[in-house]
Amino acid sequence: KMFDALKPGGLLVISDHSAKPGEGISVAKTLHRIRLAILIPALVVLGSFNQGNQAYITWQSDRPLTWSDFRGNNPMPSEGVDAISHCVLYPSCSFDKHGVRCVVETRFVPSKSWARSKEGGSAQLLRHEQGHFDLTEYYARQLRLVLSRSTLTPENVGQRISVLTDSIMTICDARQELYDTETLLGRDEEVQLRWGAAIKADLQALSDYAQPTPR
Repeated sequence: KMFDALKPGGLLVISDHSAKPGEGISVAKTLHRIRLAILIPALVVLGSFNQGNQAYITWQSDRPLTWSDFRGNNPMPSEGVDAISHCVLYPSCSFDKHGVRCVVETRFVPSKSWARSKEGGSAQLLRHEQGHFDLTEYYARQLRLVLSRSTLTPENVGQRISVLTDSIMTICDARQELYDTETLLGRDEEVQLRWGAAIKADLQALSDYAQPTPR
């Protein structure tokens, strides 16, 4: 119900006293406290269900972006910027008798992605925007790789995913900015082609950690 009440882009803020480290969930019945190590992974799991309220496109190698995917409005576009792609890493977790299972999705959000022209732009510009989506998928594969080599438990998964995602996204953001700078926002065709080949090679190098097939 908490997540259902949130508007798109809203934040869930919890302010309460937490239980001491080492205390189980039974303390909630007496002191009405809960350990952060239990609360955080629970919110990670619950948060995965909230995304159904917002349309998104999951990265797939055989599903390239089209200009019709850019449905957002940008009331104050930056000078020289003809399109914006809103791409995110979305990790979610589940727990069963076998332990913790994490899935990392790469998502493109049409409602937050924008093109200056209602008809979109050139094929070259669209390839540039696809590059942003592909770069995000590459760093999702990096995160999947690291998580596959991590020892995750219900106690540590929330904090572990948060730290790893923040770290990898910092690197991803820096490379996305470099991509825009060196390609002149996709206008330098020769450099754009070089970047496209490099991104393709990066994805191939981590093909074992490709985006899981959506169910």
